[in-house]
Amino acid sequence: MGTDLMWTRLLLRLAPLAVICAAVLAVLYRRADAMARAALEIEAGKTMLYVIAAVLISAVVQAVVRNFEERRKAWTAKRDLVRTDLTDGVLKLYSRAKGTRRRLRANVQVESGPIDAKMYGQLLEDLSDTQLGLERYKRAAEGGVRRNMLPQSVGEELETMEKYLGDLVTEYESARPSEGTNIPITDLPKLVDFVDRSHRSGFHSRFVAPYYRAAKAIDEVMAEDLRGGRD
Repeated sequence: MGTDLMWTRLLLRLAPLAVICAAVLAVLYRRADAMARAALEIEAGKTMLYVIAAVLISAVVQAVVRNFEERRKAWTAKRDLVRTDLTDGVLKLYSRAKGTRRRLRANVQVESGPIDAKMYGQLLEDLSDTQLGLERYKRAAEGGVRRNMLPQSVGEELETMEKYLGDLVTEYESARPSEGTNIPITDLPKLVDFVDRSHRSGFHSRFVAPYYRAAKAIDEVMAEDLRGGRD
């Protein structure tokens, strides 16, 4: 559709010029004698060719530039949408995972004791949904990297977060708890790590820290765009 529009604009530019040139040539040709007419035909033909060539080249160049600008604006709009959607979406998933962690910590005694199987299953189902959401955003980030919309580190950080939650889900699936059966917390080391308050836990190094690094990387390229450093 863009190509058709370009040629339509080009024809609209050339049509009035062709009509004017033809009218002028007709008037001059009618008033001239035979010798003058011959000379006029040659010179008029040359002039018209020059004019048409100049207008044609100018129109083509303008059409190409306009098409490039339209594509660039569309790419910029898409880039901004991808970044905004990624930033907002991952923040929601990050907050959701932390909410699940708070609920688990409220119901789990890390030092000893079992964990209620029903509650464990419900909260791990929620974490599984969060993991799937992160996986979708990871793929979106990888697509943004291929189109030069995002730094490569964003996809890598989201992959780290997604794999951390994946390990928790895998542990739950391996434990295969049944309703009414409590599970000793000591049999779930990844869950213990998830609820651990220490900043040395895998939750902080494989989930919290990657989130902040990814968010910072997006903020930095957006700030660079505002400074005019990127298209």
